[in-house]
Amino acid sequence: MSVVLDLSAAFAVALLCGLGVGGGGLFIVYLTLAAGFSQIEAQGINYIFFICAAVTSLILHIKNGRIKLKVLLYIALCGSAGAIAGSICAVYANPEFIRKAFGVCLLSAGVITLLRRS
Repeated sequence: MSVVLDLSAAFAVALLCGLGVGGGGLFIVYLTLAAGFSQIEAQGINYIFFICAAVTSLILHIKNGRIKLKVLLYIALCGSAGAIAGSICAVYANPEFIRKAFGVCLLSAGVITLLRRS
């Protein structure tokens, strides 16, 4: 039953991401609260999930001519540097702090989104 629930959650998150909703945050919440993963494990799983979705989207956008390759290279380099720095910080940070900081960021993003739409 757990596998069905996990696959259903992954499908729902993928659907929300495809519709433009920040499903990654929702997936981490599911993984930590319902599936019992630690915050760090949930973030790792979410990154793998995101990379698969991003590669698929990137291929489609390049095929349709919507990507400027110079901009893509710049963003990829900066994003990679940020990911490496974040990974190093995460190794030394207290997992409870990361969990609380993520919750604050997720809540803040939700409130900002709601206020902008009003």
